[in-house]
Amino acid sequence: MAIVVGKMPIQDTFGITQVITTAHYIRKGELQVSNYLREQIDRKKREIELQKQASNIYTLHPPKSDLILFYEIIEPGNGIRWGGGDVKSAMQWLYLAPVGSRLLVSAWDSDEEDAHLVGQTIDITEIIQQAREVGL
Repeated sequence: MAIVVGKMPIQDTFGITQVITTAHYIRKGELQVSNYLREQIDRKKREIELQKQASNIYTLHPPKSDLILFYEIIEPGNGIRWGGGDVKSAMQWLYLAPVGSRLLVSAWDSDEEDAHLVGQTIDITEIIQQAREVGL
């Protein structure tokens, strides 16, 4: 039996080739890769794939903002029924409100004296209704 040390190119599914050092042993006229080196090669391939996958992941949940969220329940024909900063209360008011009521959310920035609306008010009624329908 003879041991042969060399370099082996490994190409991932994205076409990136890396060269790793390998050791082979020859037995009965065949070139074989030892189990240990095969495991090392497979581990390196998995690392390369994970690195590629990680580089394609975007943050789905940005860090919590310092903005103040304000919730409003709007009844059809009557205008604002309730408004406040507590999401649980907003859900309860929406549940008790007449059919056709809407839940609006707005974000506010505040300095020492005044509060300022940031962006536009968003109607999240449909999201809440869909979540209820699927049992969330």
